[in-house]
Amino acid sequence: MSPTNNANVGYIPVQAYEDVAEDRHVLDEVVAVDQQQAKPLYYVRIRVTEHGKRIGRTKLLRDSAYIPVDEQLVQKMTVHAADTMDALAADQLYDGRQWRSSGHSPEVDGYSVTDTEQPFNQVVGVTTGGLVNDSYDPDVNRTDITSDHTLTSRVSARIVARLRDASAMPWQGTDFVGIMSNDTAIDFQEDTGVLGWSEPHKRVDTTPIYAGSVGRYRGVEWIVHPRARKLEGAGSGGANVHQTLIFGRDVLAEWTKDEVRAGLEPEFDPWRRHIGLTWYYQGGFAIFRQEPLWRIEHGSAEN
Repeated sequence: MSPTNNANVGYIPVQAYEDVAEDRHVLDEVVAVDQQQAKPLYYVRIRVTEHGKRIGRTKLLRDSAYIPVDEQLVQKMTVHAADTMDALAADQLYDGRQWRSSGHSPEVDGYSVTDTEQPFNQVVGVTTGGLVNDSYDPDVNRTDITSDHTLTSRVSARIVARLRDASAMPWQGTDFVGIMSNDTAIDFQEDTGVLGWSEPHKRVDTTPIYAGSVGRYRGVEWIVHPRARKLEGAGSGGANVHQTLIFGRDVLAEWTKDEVRAGLEPEFDPWRRHIGLTWYYQGGFAIFRQEPLWRIEHGSAEN
C-alpha cells in the first residue's frame, strides 16, 4: 500500500554555529569578548508517507492446512514490515551527496547548492589518474567506472580520514560502519600488498579468512549484506556499479506519526471465513547530516 496523496511534509530545525576561531588575547577589563554569531537555521525535510500490507486468509485455509497458518502469516508480515522499513532508510542513505569513485582520487568541490535548506551538501569529483593523481576533473562520473575499479582498503581509509576531518561521530568506539555487497567483499579480501586486507590477516589473525568475514579493518566495522545496492550496467561498457556506504552517527532523521503496528481486520463476514492480517506505518526518513555519510561507487571483478 502506498497512497498517492502523500503531501504532508515535516521539518526538523537544526541550529548550526560558526566555528570559534582561536583567540590568544589576554582578557582584561578593557577587552570585550566577541559575540558568537549563529548561522541561519536550515531544515531537514522529511516526507511523511503511509506504508502497510494486508494478507487475507480464509477459514478453509486455516482448517485444511497441516501447519499453523496464523503463525506463518505473522512471520511473513513481520519480515515484510522489516524489509519495508529497511528500504525506506536505505533509499535515503544511498542518496547522500558525498561520494567518490574507487580507483580515482577524491577531491571535494563545493558546488552551487540548489537546495538552500541544506547548505552543507557537497559532491565529490573524481579523476582518471588513479590514487596518486589529485587533479580534479568534474566531467568524470560513474559511467567511467570499470570492473577494474574495485574497492580497496586504501580507498576506505581515505574516506575514514575525511569523516574524521569532518568531526563525524563514529558508530561504535572509534570505528565507523560500512555496508558492502558480497561481490565487493571478495574484491576487498583479495586486495593484496602491505596496505591490503589480506596481508595482515595472513600473517597476524587468520580467523576472518577461515570465517569468510571482512570484520573490523582500518577504522571501519564492515557489514557484508546481499542488499547492498548495485547499479546494473551503469559503468563503462555496461559494467555494474556497486555502491558501498561508510558512515557514523547522526546520519538519518525519522519522523514517525504511527509506529509499525500489526492488527486484524474487522469481522465483516458473519461466518468468520475471511479475516485479514495487516500492518501499518506512517512516517518517513531523511538525511539529518551529510558530513557523517559517504558513498563509494566502484566496480567489481566478480560482477
